[in-house]
Amino acid sequence: MTLKLRYIFIILLILTVSLFSQSDDRLEIVATDSTDMRQISTPDGPLIELINNVHLRQEKTEMFCEHVRWWKDKGELIIETDVRIYDEGKELFADFVYYYLDEKIYKAKGNVILKDSVRQINAEQIQYFKLLDKEIADGDVIMTDLENDLKIFSDHAEMDNEQEYGILTDNPVFIKLDSTGQEELKITGLKMELFKGGDKIVVTDSVNIEQKEANAKCGIAEFYRNENEIILKNDPYVWQKHDRLSGGVIHLFITENNKLAKTIIKEKAMVISRVDTTGIDTRENKLTGEQITMFFQDNELSEVVVEMKATSYYYVVEEDEDKGMNRIIGDKIIVQINNRKIVNIRIESSPQLSEGIFYPTGFEPDEKRKN
Repeated sequence: MTLKLRYIFIILLILTVSLFSQSDDRLEIVATDSTDMRQISTPDGPLIELINNVHLRQEKTEMFCEHVRWWKDKGELIIETDVRIYDEGKELFADFVYYYLDEKIYKAKGNVILKDSVRQINAEQIQYFKLLDKEIADGDVIMTDLENDLKIFSDHAEMDNEQEYGILTDNPVFIKLDSTGQEELKITGLKMELFKGGDKIVVTDSVNIEQKEANAKCGIAEFYRNENEIILKNDPYVWQKHDRLSGGVIHLFITENNKLAKTIIKEKAMVISRVDTTGIDTRENKLTGEQITMFFQDNELSEVVVEMKATSYYYVVEEDEDKGMNRIIGDKIIVQINNRKIVNIRIESSPQLSEGIFYPTGFEPDEKRKN
């Protein structure tokens, strides 16, 4: 480049920086390799164009890319090709960003990543409203909780960071990973809502839950991350190995190493378990009451407490020989279990409210009477 051309280019660069700086947002050119900076007249007003290794700054926001087009009168900016924006704790990467200078709105497309210290969102398109601290993501959305190994997949997501609220629709899938990165909990439904920044997640309509040791279906599921608790509502139904659980509300408590620790079933609670897990004996033990609490050790059922209108039907098997069936009714029934066999039953009840009947083999009540 001749000395004269270099002088003209420097003058143009200073002029353009001055034009940018006249904005209240103080947009400035920090650096560029552009030797062909142009100002073009368009129907939308003057257009300033920069190419190659462009670095812009607006207050505390740093922008990097390969191509910039700025409509000065409209206050709108196109940033494209290898876009990297660092905006006060947030990082935005994309192929293309349309930026509104005054409103501070980013509309990003193509391999978009928006992240901060706790969350990362990948999507085909993301709109970030800086002044409102809101985000809207569309197309193959992946929301990753960077602190807790949680991921949510969907086709549409909206986050209001100021209110610590988010909503995901269009086939949302919640996944919790274990320490090895393997899937250990999966929840699907028609809508997911995040409260308190994701500490509470509510899934509604056609909810399905898959866990290593248990599966469930219900109308509403609430997941409390810090408490490791899941609450199932609206006709919840859970099956865990050879046990089936139902009631009005079911609480599942998970240990820190992601094992089922306790289950509480409320309102018309029922637990049904197979007498024989080999499949040869199809008979089932049954517990019913207004509340049933189940305790687990290493994912194996160890104790069941049935309260209020407690009723138990269980088959007695001694040394592989059927003895018959016991029916027990009381205020409270405590069942201790070892290796899926009942080893002790205790009844706590007023004498007039308790009842125990033994049916020898062949004289058990039929299923209709039991129900």
